[in-house]
Amino acid sequence: MHPHMIIDIDEAVELTHMAEKITVIYPTAQAPIECLLWSTFSLLLRAKVKDLIEHFMVVINGPDKRTGDPTNQDQKQTFLEDLRKLKWWHTDEPKIKRDMPLSVLRVWSRIGHPEAIEMAIPWVHTDAYLIMHDDIIINKHNWLGEVKDKFYGDPNVVIAYSPVLHCCQCDSAMYQNKHLLRFPHLLCAFLVCRKKWIRKLGSSWCGYHIETEPFQLSDKVGNVEEFFKYYKDLGLLDNPPQTTTSYNYISMEMGAWHYYNAIQQGLKFAQLDPTLITHIGAASWEIDTGIAERIKKIMPTVRLLEQEIYAHPDYGPLYAKYVPDQYK
Repeated sequence: MHPHMIIDIDEAVELTHMAEKITVIYPTAQAPIECLLWSTFSLLLRAKVKDLIEHFMVVINGPDKRTGDPTNQDQKQTFLEDLRKLKWWHTDEPKIKRDMPLSVLRVWSRIGHPEAIEMAIPWVHTDAYLIMHDDIIINKHNWLGEVKDKFYGDPNVVIAYSPVLHCCQCDSAMYQNKHLLRFPHLLCAFLVCRKKWIRKLGSSWCGYHIETEPFQLSDKVGNVEEFFKYYKDLGLLDNPPQTTTSYNYISMEMGAWHYYNAIQQGLKFAQLDPTLITHIGAASWEIDTGIAERIKKIMPTVRLLEQEIYAHPDYGPLYAKYVPDQYK
């Protein structure tokens, strides 16, 4: 107990959160609006109204008029404001309805994906939150049952994930014709996170890309073999970093410090069904260089989802209003 505040901050956080409830957070930036439509409606239609999902927040990040064209983000906000006017309900249980549990956060210009998530977390009043991308489709209707078993079934699980936990291992790469040392960081397409443990890790979702004076790996880690053994034992050293040339950059991208700190504290990570989601991938980065082809490949998954959307008397018309003509 804190002598001047009666209770300590950890207890205050735990006493004010909703137990076994999840807040969904997903930023949306430059990806085309159809990605946001598919992510949102798969979430609404493939989770029960009275289950673990308590609320969801969409963080619209992208340019303002000083730094680019905000038309895409403006259209997404208009769609979400229209969605907020509807109820959350399913055609198989028409009497079970909720006001749409949606909050829309609009942030501007150079605020990236992890920063947008960090800005939303203070509004989370549930004991867990789900970070997901705006270019995923949830494939399963019963996925929350697996979350109950694997995530809530073990109090030491800090994150449950699909399809894989890491974007990369401990390795090296080239950046601007110079050597880059990379540390394992998390694939944040679909991560169910226990708020209490994430907070106690003392780290941020934000990543760090560091330019340094040239250094040899041995200069920073001392015993290189022990350094390699640490990541090998974690299964994260398939391609060990090079040791012959100096590095000029260090990459600790989104979730790198959360993962490292969680491992140090002996916390667990639980894998959910790897087929739980369909992930388009890089939808905000490769708008003109590949996104159309990747969407084409997943159209059978989209068409199955559209059958459910169009069968809903509220969601069908709203979807038809905003989905681009090429999908009609």
